[in-house]
Amino acid sequence: MNDAAPPNEALHALYRQYADDVYRYARMMLGNAPDAYDAVQEVFLRALRAWGSYRGEASARTWLIRIAKNYLADVHRKRRVENKYISRRELQDVGREDGTADTVLEVEWALRQLRPAYRQVVVLRYIENLSVEETAQVLGWSASKVRTTAHRAMMELRRMWGEAPAGGVQPGES
Repeated sequence: MNDAAPPNEALHALYRQYADDVYRYARMMLGNAPDAYDAVQEVFLRALRAWGSYRGEASARTWLIRIAKNYLADVHRKRRVENKYISRRELQDVGREDGTADTVLEVEWALRQLRPAYRQVVVLRYIENLSVEETAQVLGWSASKVRTTAHRAMMELRRMWGEAPAGGVQPGES
């Protein structure tokens, strides 16, 4: 970010660069477009309000996703959503423009079934392609907690999809 630029100009630049990332994250977490658009608006309003407290310890993208994560936690607390699990095989297509509508809808439905911690890690790591360290920064977790939660989420997803025995590890995994 350009420290010399006024906050509103810098935020407009960040919006142009990262609004799609925030939207995708919100869409996967909320499951519908209208709520995701509202989330993008709220995230950038919160970013503007918090502009003076941004210390640059994380990338601007990570900072914005963290703001989104906190906002979405507020939304989920209000909704008190029930959750379950999904497979990794379709996750990589969801974040790309060429993913089929059926795959996107199936993944969105499945993500709504995930428990919130699993859903967040799956979306951040496998759809938004954040590194373990970036995911840890967004969630305020240790890197080892991110790895453990991602592993458990994926094992549960595989079990749910019949790809691995319950509680078991597939050959070649550790």
